[in-house]
Amino acid sequence: MESVLSPGFAKRALAGLAAVVVCTAVAGAGPAVAASSGLDKCKLAIAKAESRYTSKYTKASRRCIDKGGSAPACIGSTAGDARVVAAVAKAQSRANKHVLKKCSTWASAEEVRYDLGYGSSCPGIAKAGYCDFELSGLDVQGEDNDLLECLGCIHSHLAECLTATSYNVASPGGDCF
Repeated sequence: MESVLSPGFAKRALAGLAAVVVCTAVAGAGPAVAASSGLDKCKLAIAKAESRYTSKYTKASRRCIDKGGSAPACIGSTAGDARVVAAVAKAQSRANKHVLKKCSTWASAEEVRYDLGYGSSCPGIAKAGYCDFELSGLDVQGEDNDLLECLGCIHSHLAECLTATSYNVASPGGDCF
């Protein structure tokens, strides 16, 4: 039997805790029964897509580290291990497609703010300037200006923090919550 204090046990325990947090977030974000309205389906699609994205991101990072990669190269989504970067990009693309498929009716800034309930700006997390920008709609051309980029930024940071905590290393995205 493995000791509770062993690094392997701690990694698996934190990974399990991360899965519970993500699953709880999805369960709490959507209605308890099947979504009936288009708006409910959109909100549920956002919760599912971002949960899957976070899961894929942490899985790719963990695989990289477990195969001997350095934590800084394996955890960041924009630099480092090419397999992690590709897996994260693929997961983000799939999440965006899923959200756009279910939520294209709510594309304007006003609809994102009022119907979907996201407010006028991405909330910013952990440190000033990180994921902190105005929302101009669901999917608007340009950088750091729409809901899809906001969700991607926040969930990337979440995945980085979960992985970094699991391996007891610093998160490349800054302080964790």
